[in-house]
Amino acid sequence: MIDTIDPNIIKTRYKKIKEIWDTSDKWHYKTKIEIEKFINKCIQKNNLSKKSIVNLGSAGNSYGFNDDFVFHVDLVEDKIKNKKNYIVSNIENIEINSLFDGILCVGSVINYCDLFAVLEKCSRLTKKGGFLILEFENSKSLEFIGTNHYNRPSSFVSTFYQGETENLFVYSENLIKTTLNEYGFTVNNIHRFHILSPLLLKLKKNPNNAGRLIVFDSICRLIPALKKHSSNVIIYAQKRL
Repeated sequence: MIDTIDPNIIKTRYKKIKEIWDTSDKWHYKTKIEIEKFINKCIQKNNLSKKSIVNLGSAGNSYGFNDDFVFHVDLVEDKIKNKKNYIVSNIENIEINSLFDGILCVGSVINYCDLFAVLEKCSRLTKKGGFLILEFENSKSLEFIGTNHYNRPSSFVSTFYQGETENLFVYSENLIKTTLNEYGFTVNNIHRFHILSPLLLKLKKNPNNAGRLIVFDSICRLIPALKKHSSNVIIYAQKRL
């Protein structure tokens, strides 16, 4: 059983990629749009625009936060070296001595990592009352139905990214929520997206066409039996006082 992914493999792979959210990769570009919409709602609702945050695996993106208050963390220095505050590090082993108002970990970054190590690190870095915005790929996705990966707490899968095979962990929503609770976080909001898209992907093997079904997510989210099958989940959680 694979317990970790070698960060050097990830680093080599992503060092070659010029644009993380390439517009030609419709599936992942639509993923970026959903992430940004959710984050912007959180910023406005909770007045987070000038909060100090650590952006884990940022690739240089601030997602609507004021960059003067963002501490960027990434394996690839070229992605973040033009930022005011940054550190090149594997996020499981990052050493920062400050406490922050919040943590941002999106772009399925946690799916390449040791879940427990990262969430323990998030808890240590977050002030009491602070927040965590976490996005991950879901093992209950319809992409995995009929396989041994479906709805497993954690499973190592082969999927896709920018036309190539991508290997990562997928996690169940229940495991994520349980682990967040163990590390002192209360989940306040959950947004699920790419709900029908994975089923078309499974049937037709065309990510760009499948990604277009995201337009039906607003309807799918009204159906309790369907919405938890989303490929992607993003959570806003708060560290308990």
